[in-house]
Amino acid sequence: MKEKFVTNRNIELWEKLSGKFTIEIKPNTVKEYMIFVKNSHAIIYYNPVNICEASFTHELLHLNLDYHDFYLCSAIKRNMASDPLFFTMFNTSMTEPLCNFIEHKMMFNDYKKLGYTEDLFIMDYFEKKVNQKEIDSLVKNYKINNKINVRAAHFFVGKLGSLFGDVNTQHNYNQIYSIFKNLDSDLYNSVANLFVESLKHDYEKADYLYNYRDIADNFHKMLISWKNNNQFT
Repeated sequence: MKEKFVTNRNIELWEKLSGKFTIEIKPNTVKEYMIFVKNSHAIIYYNPVNICEASFTHELLHLNLDYHDFYLCSAIKRNMASDPLFFTMFNTSMTEPLCNFIEHKMMFNDYKKLGYTEDLFIMDYFEKKVNQKEIDSLVKNYKINNKINVRAAHFFVGKLGSLFGDVNTQHNYNQIYSIFKNLDSDLYNSVANLFVESLKHDYEKADYLYNYRDIADNFHKMLISWKNNNQFT
C-alpha cells in the first residue's frame, strides 16, 4: 500500500519516521484514518473506500510528534490521576481528544507546507464546532446553587478545546469565547494557556530543561488554583 500514499510530497517525512519506527499500513473497518503507536511500532489505518494521501500524511504528522518524544497527553493523564475531581473531568474520553486538537494546531502549518489542500486535513473541516443549543445548555447548567456542575465543566473543557483546535480560520468564535470566559474565566484561561504554551513549544528542539512535561505541569497548577477557588456538585 505504500505506493498509494507515499509520493514526492511526503517521502522525506516518511523516510525520517521510518528510521525510528516500523510503519505498517492497514485497512480500517470503520472507514477512518487513524494511527496506533506502541514503542517503535506504528500502524496507520486507512479508509479503503477513500484512498487519500493527505489523510495519510495527517497521520504521519501525528507520528512525527512521537518521533520528537512529544507525549503531552500521557503527561496530563498522569497529573490528573491522583485527584478524584480531575480524574473524572480529564478521563481518556476527554484528554485524548483535547490533546488531539492541540496536535492538529501544531501540525497544520507543516501539513500546508507539504502542499496539501487545507480542507482535507480533517473530515469536519467545514463544520463549526459548537451550536447555539450546546451553548444555551452549558450556560443554563454550569452552576447549581453556586456550585460548578462537574459534568458541565467536563463539557466546557472539551468544547473549548474543539474551538481552539479548529484549523478553519473562516470560523469566527470571538463571541462564543466571550461567553465561555464570562462563564468561568479561570477554567477558560487554563485551557487557553495549555494551547498557547503548546503552540509556542519548539518540540523539535525540546530538552530536559523545558519539554511537554512542563506544559502539562503548568496546566495542572492552574487547574489546582481553579479547584481551590470553587465548590462542585
